[in-house]
Amino acid sequence: MKLISLENINKTYSGKTVIQDISLDILKHQSMVFMGTNGAGKSTLLKIITGLLLPSSGRVIKHSKPLHIGYVPERFPNLLRFTPLEYLNYMGRIQGIPVMELEKRIPILLDRLALSHVKNKRIDTFSKGMVQKIGIIQSILRKPDLLILDEPLSGLDIHTQNELVHIMAEFKDEGITIILTYHESDILLKIAERIVILGEGQIKGDYHVKDIDKPQMVIETSGIDEQIIHTFNGILRVSKNGETLQAHALQEKSDNILLEILNKGGKIHSVGVHDPLNQLIMENYVNK
Repeated sequence: MKLISLENINKTYSGKTVIQDISLDILKHQSMVFMGTNGAGKSTLLKIITGLLLPSSGRVIKHSKPLHIGYVPERFPNLLRFTPLEYLNYMGRIQGIPVMELEKRIPILLDRLALSHVKNKRIDTFSKGMVQKIGIIQSILRKPDLLILDEPLSGLDIHTQNELVHIMAEFKDEGITIILTYHESDILLKIAERIVILGEGQIKGDYHVKDIDKPQMVIETSGIDEQIIHTFNGILRVSKNGETLQAHALQEKSDNILLEILNKGGKIHSVGVHDPLNQLIMENYVNK
């Protein structure tokens, strides 16, 4: 079911086109990742979806009304002279959330994101990762229909990245529609159901992850009959590559397959990984 539709969206700044003729349906309960290099138009498109920016032409159609959107910008303010309790209560009152509800919800969210121990310390003393989590909490004080996070993992250490991805996976399980932008960290793809690749303000690719094959092991071997390899559990396909055979196999079965080849007198020339998703990304990711 559609949540928001973009129809022929264009955005121009000072004569320069940043978004060009984008049409896109955002579906309820779906997790999307917008991918693209710097300057591809990701942040501008997110702001248009949230309503923070108006398009130069085209329409944004909201199919659900009212529609509550939680938004975390790429650079969340880190010089806030508030404690988390002060800031989140203030933001909650702005959103019209009853005080009693805030008194229950804020401690739960602070605990969930491991910030209870700093609830009375000033935010301007926090690390980037802690500030980022405060930004996420303010965006979900009232459960959003749509949660938008612009480069949420930028500059965070790998432990905090994994923690935030785990939290976003929980939001996904709760039925919240999620849109994320991606530049560097592949771990966002763990929660993606749909990948939209942007380049030069245009959609270069739009893919559903379930339709993309899982990563496979590629084993280059010789000295063994092709028909024998076909009998090994986990083999997907085998093809000739000159004097050798190239076997594509399930990653989780690859160790047993390698052992079987050696036990049958075969030789292993090379072992690699074929990742269709990463191949797709590389083919589309660079601006063209």
